[in-house]
Amino acid sequence: MPTLPQETSWASEPLAKYQGMCLTLPILKGHILAQHHFQPQATHSILLATFPKSGTTWFNALLFSIINRNLLEFSILCSPPIPMTAFPWSFWDQVLGYWNAGLESPNRVLFMSYERTMKEPLVCVKMLAEFLGQSFSLEEEKSRVIEETVKLCSFENLSNLEVNKTSLTQFGPEITLENDVLFRKGQAGDWESHLTGEMIERLDQITEQKFKGTGLMNSMISNN
Repeated sequence: MPTLPQETSWASEPLAKYQGMCLTLPILKGHILAQHHFQPQATHSILLATFPKSGTTWFNALLFSIINRNLLEFSILCSPPIPMTAFPWSFWDQVLGYWNAGLESPNRVLFMSYERTMKEPLVCVKMLAEFLGQSFSLEEEKSRVIEETVKLCSFENLSNLEVNKTSLTQFGPEITLENDVLFRKGQAGDWESHLTGEMIERLDQITEQKFKGTGLMNSMISNN
């Protein structure tokens, strides 16, 4: 780690460049440890990969609730483990890596969009459960378990949990954040409030250039 090129981030914390990504040092340490020691098991390893502020906490809660639904009382939910986040600089290459892996092994990689899940939550939660090998039974569907799962993991419910309003999460020896920073507005399209027209046009150009000919653009359009 000391040999890596470093810069100071906007948050005044040192960032180190490693394998095309710029990470804070505590997160980088965990990233390297995971690379060297994490051994995924085909029977129970689930990796949730998202861009920051694109529904990470929501999808994490959905995964947790779907898998553990037989153990849950729907009136009670403890906050699921909060995932560690890495920040790529080459975001498009990261997405393409997962997309190509999904083309090779469609039963092991599932692409979902925040916009479509917001628009059709029942359809998407059912699809997510099927992908996980945890399909809802006919009895569960009749008992409105899918609806209860969506309600349980809704923005309103998660953001109002006491643990998410008052608790802190330690992301490393030097990074502690309040859990409420994980919740913004719970709305699709809020990025338009933060980007200029020039920024949006530039991002669209890069996205079209990077994803051209891969089939991913069509998938993104249908997902939205």
